Amino acid sequence: MLTILSNCLFLLLLSSILLVDASVRLISTNETFTSQAAAFGPKVDKFGLLAHVYVPLQNKYGCVPVDAPPPTQWIALVERGQCSFYHKVQMMQQSGAIAVIVGDPTITHYVTMSSQEDTTNVRIPGLFLTRTAYQKLAQQQPTLVLLEHDDKVPWSGMDWFYILVTVCPLVLFTLGWTVVRFTAPLLSAHPTVTDLERYLPRQHYTPLNDECPICLDVFDQQGDYRVLPCHHTFHTSCIDPWLTQYRSSCPICSKEPFPHL
Repeated sequence: MLTILSNCLFLLLLSSILLVDASVRLISTNETFTSQAAAFGPKVDKFGLLAHVYVPLQNKYGCVPVDAPPPTQWIALVERGQCSFYHKVQMMQQSGAIAVIVGDPTITHYVTMSSQEDTTNVRIPGLFLTRTAYQKLAQQQPTLVLLEHDDKVPWSGMDWFYILVTVCPLVLFTLGWTVVRFTAPLLSAHPTVTDLERYLPRQHYTPLNDECPICLDVFDQQGDYRVLPCHHTFHTSCIDPWLTQYRSSCPICSKEPFPHL
């Protein structure tokens, strides 16, 4: 149960990591792509950033400074690889870009753009796009886009989040109910042999029924018997282990012979 709970909490934490801070909206078609913000540098603010997207002609990876395109404000669209995320953002910042979008032409999952270097000099936001969004944007550039402050989860992450917050509590509740339902009788207090001798003393007469309900052996004159308050009779050697080790109730009618325990 603790393992399931820890797994649920881990997946919820993983879903929270997938939270994105901005989306990329094509002004011409109003199509919107979700993106994951870099772990360094500023985020896109609530007012957004409106500018044309360009792929640097001198270096599509953005690993070297490039000549700025004609517009006064532009957003660099570069391909993942060849150099670090931090280096790409730094080079495009030096080239006059107001933001950097890094895309991967092969993968379909989000990658966190992080760096072990000192990134305090980064003054522009960086975003990451997966394959489909990156390819669509690259085919339409140069094009006008709006980077919007989003604070939402990509659909795949959103689906996981909803599944987790609904299924995990249900699984935990069901598991807890099952454990209590089926283990409570086993965990209940069992009478000791001393209790049996005190409250259900052995008897040495032939009972009315013909055989012991547990072992199905015929009663004889020399045997020891116990008669429960429900009037069911058993061999002492049969009923004692049942009451002291397994269940504290009658094996026939399930009535408790020791309600005070």
